[in-house]
Amino acid sequence: MDGKVKLTTVHHAHTPEITLISPTTAKGVWAMEDLLWWRTATGRSICMAGAIITKPTSKIGGNWFIQSRVLTRLRVDSTPDFQSYLDA
Repeated sequence: MDGKVKLTTVHHAHTPEITLISPTTAKGVWAMEDLLWWRTATGRSICMAGAIITKPTSKIGGNWFIQSRVLTRLRVDSTPDFQSYLDA
């Protein structure tokens, strides 16, 4: 990823649970895990997290479109400087 700190990420989404609310609306919940890493002056920092992603979806013109996305991290394991990266 491009930014102040060069960040590399890997994301995996699994096992979607999709609930049809109406003929044109649905809600999808996905299990997700991600790995982020970047170089620092003292080495490499990492963050591994497990999360769920909620995606309200609408059918428009015969096609389904994600309307928004909410990521809720359930567990985060990281090197101690991860928060300072987020605050930068």
